[in-house]
Amino acid sequence: VVSLVLSSDPANVYSVHEAENATNALKIVETQHVDLVLLDWKMPDMSGLDAMRLIKKKHRTIPVIIVTAMISPSDVSMALDAGANDYIKKPIDKVEFRARVHSALILRDSMLEIENKNKRIENQLAELENLSLIVKQTDNSVLMFNPDGELEWANEGFHKLSGFTVWESMDKFGSSLTQLSSCPDIQKHISTMLSTRKSVTYVSSCISKSGDEKWIQTALSPIYDGSRI
Repeated sequence: VVSLVLSSDPANVYSVHEAENATNALKIVETQHVDLVLLDWKMPDMSGLDAMRLIKKKHRTIPVIIVTAMISPSDVSMALDAGANDYIKKPIDKVEFRARVHSALILRDSMLEIENKNKRIENQLAELENLSLIVKQTDNSVLMFNPDGELEWANEGFHKLSGFTVWESMDKFGSSLTQLSSCPDIQKHISTMLSTRKSVTYVSSCISKSGDEKWIQTALSPIYDGSRI
């Protein structure tokens, strides 16, 4: 019935895998690309709730819909508490069924997007941690700015070069890249870096805390996370 309802959906095209029991359903989940699982509450080898728990242990982002003739509040609560994303009452109403399947697939897309973003964030944090270990060991001045151009971090090399601590420098000049830079063409260099997504190198002078003029070579390097710098 489920396959017929989905295959006759005029608005969407689905690839449906059928299993006669929970064991085979679990094999399909492990060996095929699956975006949504529909489980009957009662199956020959184990309950739909037990099968769902096994699926959710390894595949948290795959939505599971329980199909059941039992629809008491306690049954619904039991299914949702066990990890079900939704439930469908038998006999199946075609319109309601298709709507719930569509909503579950939208949920799947959202969960995958969140998972991918979390992975990107984890990778970026690992890269930044590695970078921080490197820049802490260099005598060169290294400053890191957030996507809005506000200073977030500076190494000891910055203090050695300028004589200012980070907080002294921010109090005196400001916290943005344009405020901290003494280069008259800094905005132009920033625009070039953002448009090309490549490092931009330039030479400019700066006045240290002791009043000495120093000429320094600066490299603006973007860190790109896939959506913004």
